[in-house]
Amino acid sequence: MNKLSIYFSVLALFSFALFFYVMTVKTPEQQRIVSDDNILSVDGFFIGDNVSVEKIADWQYLVTPISVMPNQTAILSFDLSSWPEEKSPPAIYYFDDQISMWELILSPNDIRGDIAIIQRNKLGKFAVHQYMDIKAPDFISQYDALLKMAPKNTVAYQFDTGFNAGDDFFIKIANDEQKGGCGGIFLKGNKMQKSELQNTAHVLLNDIQSEVLFVYRAIWYVGDGCENGEISPLE
Repeated sequence: MNKLSIYFSVLALFSFALFFYVMTVKTPEQQRIVSDDNILSVDGFFIGDNVSVEKIADWQYLVTPISVMPNQTAILSFDLSSWPEEKSPPAIYYFDDQISMWELILSPNDIRGDIAIIQRNKLGKFAVHQYMDIKAPDFISQYDALLKMAPKNTVAYQFDTGFNAGDDFFIKIANDEQKGGCGGIFLKGNKMQKSELQNTAHVLLNDIQSEVLFVYRAIWYVGDGCENGEISPLE
């Protein structure tokens, strides 16, 4: 076979492979998926029909897949026109699976009218829940108690604090996270372990004196331990 024949054979093979790829590989398409109760709409570029919005409880939804296309974001729109008037203003929360708490991602001040809109490149569980303004106490003593629970050979940790807003809806308290590690340096270990403490306190919740259940959750990153045997907050 001469060089010209080889060239045309390779070209034909490449053309066939390209044709097969185009015909069989699905490309992302602009789609809109709406929850059964018509409260949540999700718009974005997705492949095929593997995108779903599942209502998992009143005003709570699971949006899958967890990730959208690279360099793309999904737009989530919540119709709040049926939100009960007797409740506090609604806010949008995202569930952090790692710490098992809901995190505020859109406050009432960021919502205009009856539609709440957010853009996300990471999906998962979302909830509409009444906004909770809390005057949280100092958690230093609780974090000190958590540090005493560190597993052997811990090289780093992360502490998060949340409170029960009712019906086991635990909301993470913003800006109260603490991280630490060997010599105040955060290092990822080769496995994770978790610990938890709880207590109650009387605090102002939406300007009303209330008894609130607080939860303190630790994620321990375990490896070969610290050379000096001590872990401390990030410097």
